[in-house]
Amino acid sequence: MDMDAGVQEKYRALFETLAPLMAVSETIAEWAFELRRDFGLKTVHAVHIATAVENDADAFVTSDADFLRVQNAVALGGDGRTLQVLL
Repeated sequence: MDMDAGVQEKYRALFETLAPLMAVSETIAEWAFELRRDFGLKTVHAVHIATAVENDADAFVTSDADFLRVQNAVALGGDGRTLQVLL
């Protein structure tokens, strides 16, 4: 799907207003790889979960069926951080 530059810029401005964009750290990338490998998540979903854990979220709420694979608590990093995935 092609999107003209004007519309794309409007979306970019909207998202920058709503929430700051976060860089994907090396830790997030590693955890996303593990989630993709271990649970077969789509890459973008694995990045979402890893980012939530990295930023100390308690829960991740979604209606996307791809997350059924990880609906129980996800533990990453070996330091006791967990994330409850709620569908």
